[in-house]
Amino acid sequence: RPATAAALGSTQPSAGRVSVWDMLERLTVTLPVSALSGEEQEIAAWAVSKLRPLATTIMDDAWQRLVPAGSTQSEWPMPKVLAAWFEDEDKSGNGYLDEDEFVAALRTLAPQLETSGCPSDEESLRRLMRYCDVVGNGRINYFELLNGLTWDDSLGDEFRADLIETLHGAIFFNIDPMRAALRKFDLELNGLVSPDDFSKALRAVHTTLTASGEFGGSGLGRSEIDEISLHLPRVGHGSIDYEAFLKSFRIVDTLNVATPS
Repeated sequence: RPATAAALGSTQPSAGRVSVWDMLERLTVTLPVSALSGEEQEIAAWAVSKLRPLATTIMDDAWQRLVPAGSTQSEWPMPKVLAAWFEDEDKSGNGYLDEDEFVAALRTLAPQLETSGCPSDEESLRRLMRYCDVVGNGRINYFELLNGLTWDDSLGDEFRADLIETLHGAIFFNIDPMRAALRKFDLELNGLVSPDDFSKALRAVHTTLTASGEFGGSGLGRSEIDEISLHLPRVGHGSIDYEAFLKSFRIVDTLNVATPS
């Protein structure tokens, strides 16, 4: 039976055990993805700002309809609530949401989506589904949905800080290959590239180092690279100063940093 059904009865971990929901929450940030095509890159750039309101709407719906009254967040962490929603909307019971099931589920939440800031027209819902469809087979499993909706919102403060430190390390220790990849797109050799070329270069480095076993589970995947590219300042005609970005990473001994008197 689907993994969601097998684990929905789990709540708090017993002594010496790990909660399956804590494990899933951490596992999803390293879900492997393949290189994106031009159309997929366009969808990803469009989808990023829609994920938070989409996740908020789905979670609110699940809490209202599917979580027992009086339950606490510690009893029902985000991955478990999402699993209940996924299971409820998987009308065929095959462990997947195909595109039509995904769209039908969200169409019933159209007013809430619009209020949260996420478009609810059918084409937009299908684009969101294609974004979450990491494998690209026209349907999404629970892990793909979790990966799409929980990158930023569901992480606890401690794990978020740990993950950010890991991401910083992944960039710092791979500055040379990243610079080499970015220079391939920097035809004028002025330290500037377009946001699209910036993402392509970092994805190429990630793919190469992952294949060689050097990157491991850095967490620097598609979503993280898209977020970095989206939020970096633009210079000139909308370019990214990749040299300034790479030079901003350095190791600091926080225990010995002088503090203002």
